[in-house]
Order: sequence, then C-alpha cells, then structure tokens
Amino acid sequence: MSDTQGSRRAFERFTRAFARLMGSLFFREIQVEGAGRVPREGPLVYAANHPNALVDPVLVTGFLPRTPRFLAKHTLWDIWTVRPFLRLAGSVPVYRIQDKGTRASQNLQTFDACYRALAEGAVIGIFPEGVSYTEPSMMPVKTGVARIVLGAEEKYGPLGIKIVPVGLTFDAKHLFRSRALLTVGEPVDPSAEAARQADDQRGARNALTARVEEALRGVTLNYGSWEEARLLERAGDLYARGPSELPERLGMASLFEVRKRFAEGYEVMKERAPDQVAALARDVERYDRMLRATGLRDEQVVSSYSRSRVAGYLLRTLGRLVVLLPIALIGTLLNWLPYEATKHVARKERETPQMLGTMKIFGGIFIYPIAWALETVLAGIFLGGTWAVVTALLAPLTGYIAMNFHEERGSFWRESLSYLRLRGGRRVWNDLRERRRALADQVAGMAVEYRDNAHSEGG
Repeated sequence: MSDTQGSRRAFERFTRAFARLMGSLFFREIQVEGAGRVPREGPLVYAANHPNALVDPVLVTGFLPRTPRFLAKHTLWDIWTVRPFLRLAGSVPVYRIQDKGTRASQNLQTFDACYRALAEGAVIGIFPEGVSYTEPSMMPVKTGVARIVLGAEEKYGPLGIKIVPVGLTFDAKHLFRSRALLTVGEPVDPSAEAARQADDQRGARNALTARVEEALRGVTLNYGSWEEARLLERAGDLYARGPSELPERLGMASLFEVRKRFAEGYEVMKERAPDQVAALARDVERYDRMLRATGLRDEQVVSSYSRSRVAGYLLRTLGRLVVLLPIALIGTLLNWLPYEATKHVARKERETPQMLGTMKIFGGIFIYPIAWALETVLAGIFLGGTWAVVTALLAPLTGYIAMNFHEERGSFWRESLSYLRLRGGRRVWNDLRERRRALADQVAGMAVEYRDNAHSEGG
C-alpha cells in the first residue's frame, strides 16, 4: 500500500468515526438493515434519498460499511460552519446550471473528478433527487447518477460499478435523540445500459435513471399526503403491535416493513374496495384523534401494566436517576449555556424544517467545544491549573451523562403521567382498548384480503 493510499484510508477511518460520533449523539437509536448487500470491493455509488439535509451524509458516512465521498452543491461551501466538514469528508462540489454564476465547464470538472474516483475503486455518495425535501414522498430522481456511472464506464471501463440504493427513514427527523433507519437495497448493475449507451446515450441514461428511482422507492416510504402517511402508519401500528405488560416501541426496521406493505396495499385496495377503505380510514382517524386528545400512545393503550413489572420499572429507573443525579447536575451546569445557544441557532431555521437537524448537529459541534474551552480558561484564571484540567475533562463527560439522565428523566415523567391518567380514567382506557381491538381486527382482515388477492393474481 502506497503512502497516499495509507493516508487516504486513515482519513476515511477518521471521517467515519467522527460521523458515527455525531450520529450517535444526536440519535437515540440508529438501525441499519441490509448492510451485507454492500459490495466489499470495487467502485461503488451510494444513491440515497435526501429528507434531512446534512444529517443524511453523516448517517451514510458513519453507518454503512464503506466510506463515500459525497457530491454536494457548491453553495454549501459558502456556509462557514459546514465548509470544514465538506473538506474533511473529501466532498466533491457540484455546480448546477440553476445556481447563480455557474459555468458549464465547472460541472464538467465535477464529472471528471467522479470518473477518476470510480476508476480508482472509490465509493461516491449521491442524493439523486438533487434537493433535500420535506414532502411525504421522494422527489423525482435526476439523471446525475446515470451520467456519472455511464460516463465512468465509457471513459475508463469496464469498471464493474454497482449502484447501491440507500433509504433513510426517521421517526422525528429534526428532534434530538429520536431514531433513524438506513435500509440498503439490492445493488443495481448498470452493465446493460453501459453496453447500450454507444448507440443510444439518452435512452441508456433514462433507463438507468428509472431503475435507480425504482430501487430507491423500494427502500423508502412514500405517501400521497401527510394525512395519508399518518393514517397508514397508525394502521401499521394497529396491525404490528400486540399486547404487552409495559409500553414497548416497535423497532424502526419492523415498522418500516409493515408500513411499506400497507402503503403498497392501500393503493390497490382503494381501487378494489373504495367504500370499505374509506370507512376504515375514518375509524383509524377517529382513534388517532382520541390518542392525541388524551395524550396517550398506542403502545400504552395495549399495555396491561402488571404490578410487578411497574414496580420493577419504578425501582430500576428511580435507582439510576438517584445515582446519576449529582453527576448530571454538574453536567447540566457546565453544558446549559451551549445547549441553549444551540437551540437558539436551530430556532432560526424553523422556516426550513429539513435544516433543523443539521443546525442542531453542526451548531453543537462548534458551540459546545467553544463553551468548554471558555469554561476551562475561566477555571484556570479563578481556581488554578488543576481545576482547569478537571473542568476540561468533566465538561464533555458529565455532559454526556447529563444528556442520558435528562432523557431517562423525561421518559420516566411522561410514562408516569400516562400511567396515572390511564388508571384514573378507566372508562376512557377501556373504550380506547375496545376501539383498538375492533380496529386491529378490521385492519388485519383487510391485510388478509389484499394478500389473498395478490396470491390469486400471481398464480
């Protein structure tokens, strides 16, 4: 291995570790499904959907098996807080025709850089929609992926490039300590289009773009509207979640599979049984409104809350909170100012919801270390060198403990209030459980009907 290759590998490892750290701090849980589908060697293109701005490349970089170099619109280099991370990740600037002051020759340079990288066996990361979106469905896929892959194969091939679709799904993408899922699909082999492009370049490009879009839609959730999204997700919960002793959230991966099947079946059943589907949708919407009105979650409605499990939860949680309280107080004190400053920075982006998560992550990366450095300096000035060292060590460590403490404290408080609300309003609880039971049976019946029809049509 040459010195250049060794330096590049070390750089990629550092970038990956840094991205994992950022992602793991911002998200409470990150699941990856299908990572084994990523080829372990050879040139590769990750084609991912783009719902969460710069959070998306952080997840793809940190949590997939191979580290990509991302294409990013050149205007991002104008954001001083983002520029160092684009350089750190080896990102390639894209000069789009619609961007002011862009020359066509600059875009050609981008394609040439991608061709060379793929010829060297690198991994390129692309968001083929071209923009980050807040809609309930993907944006149309542009031809960029096809142009890069087919261009590289034409100029340096045959290279055996594979295109790996990556779906990014969030339960609350802009909220701190929410959950994320990366779903990896089967790689797309562009060899047929590469062979075709000599005689029909446009046809080959359009055909490959259509295959990439189909593959990407296969690993993402796409709905006609946000209302439809909420109803189908609630229907999926009713179908997938069974009774439990204490409230349990379903895993992101299992939720994705159920919701994906429901979204596909919904379109079919609307055509076959529109009245039945409309009636069920109204019932699901009514149940959803009741949950929102009572402040309850579906997993709480189906929980039996056995006394032994409730007592065990109370003892374990209160014990941890009591033990961690002194450390959490120190961490809260040392990190309160940067926490509020980061919230203030993110609040300015409320008009662009897809940027909220980005500003929280990247704002925090700068604000927290600056605050820790300032606290260290002040401790050194007023208390001496020993306290400066102690402060420098305690600020990030106790901050992490305080983050987990407040997360568990908030969850404990919310669960306790919900439990008391349920116990104090048994009539409402029983009504919700009966409605849910009947709805779950209806949803399951329609799912069986859809499955039976699909099997009969399939042979």
